Amino acid sequence: MKKIVCIIIVLLLFGCNKSDDVKSIYVNIEASGEIQLIPDMASITVNINCTDKDLTKSTECTTMSVDELFALLNEHKVKKDDFHSSRINLEKKYIWKNNSQIFNGYKSSSTINILFRDLETMNIIITKIMTMKNASLYNLNYSHSKIDSFTNKAYLKALDNSKTLALEIKTNVGGKSVEVLQISNIRENFGTKESVTLREKKLSTYSPNKAPTIQINPGSLKIIKDIYVQYRVAF
Repeated sequence: MKKIVCIIIVLLLFGCNKSDDVKSIYVNIEASGEIQLIPDMASITVNINCTDKDLTKSTECTTMSVDELFALLNEHKVKKDDFHSSRINLEKKYIWKNNSQIFNGYKSSSTINILFRDLETMNIIITKIMTMKNASLYNLNYSHSKIDSFTNKAYLKALDNSKTLALEIKTNVGGKSVEVLQISNIRENFGTKESVTLREKKLSTYSPNKAPTIQINPGSLKIIKDIYVQYRVAF
């Protein structure tokens, strides 16, 4: 696991030219803690749709494709709580011909959201989904099963970074002690909910001696925690 820590400092120092009767000064520090890790989870959205001039055939086609996808997920032991489908939506489709709209059929569609807790299994399943005639893939997002724990670690790194600078300032101004007066959260940068922004994605295939499988390199997840800390330096 790779961990990278950076610090962004905005320092407002009051009373630098202190007189003998000044007992303390106040220091405001903005600090950032960053952690980089390899994801172990991912989510993806699958859209299945069929178009036919016969409404029944259109809905049957979509239903059969959804059932095929569910069978694939069950085959690879994806938990039932980790995938959900929408109801089948219906709409009329038209095409333009000779400056007029011509009815092209009934489009039926369903959306399936899938959470993968094993990325190797995901690679295999995505490969098979892409061979399905009526399926499309969207919204591939990576995350980590312990995202909250790593967010807390990023917070502690930010706090340590601010403390290091505060101690340096205390030494430079001849202070005797330093204490935290206030801590405020500024920003958490790791995506929304369980998903984290995909930093890098590469598609490739295994060697010809193996079954053709799409291999997705998720890159790394970056968690950044920014905090604002006010210190009092006493003399």
